[in-house]
Amino acid sequence: MLEISKEDKAAKDQRVVAWLGDTYVTNGVNALTPNHSDKLALTELFYRHAAGDWGDMAEADKKLNDDMFVKGGRVLSTWSLGTQKIYIITEPDRTRTTAMLLNDYLYGH
Repeated sequence: MLEISKEDKAAKDQRVVAWLGDTYVTNGVNALTPNHSDKLALTELFYRHAAGDWGDMAEADKKLNDDMFVKGGRVLSTWSLGTQKIYIITEPDRTRTTAMLLNDYLYGH
């Protein structure tokens, strides 16, 4: 079995997440992740988003994300974190990716 060195894995991880730009969480998401294990779970969701896993979305929406990823449009994934739904959105210019709750998106909180 071929083993991947820690350095090779770190380089791969960096390439995967590079297109996210700067990452942000809204106050609503921050309140949902008060401890270290919650923050690790959120970090995993950012990584999965970066790797092209769009989470709890319909197949048509996943296909649209795949197209937008290639064409440079906005990319959205949705996830359950506890009892809340988290949305992770990468802007079309790839400068920023934000994790937010629906209310954060709708009302700017």
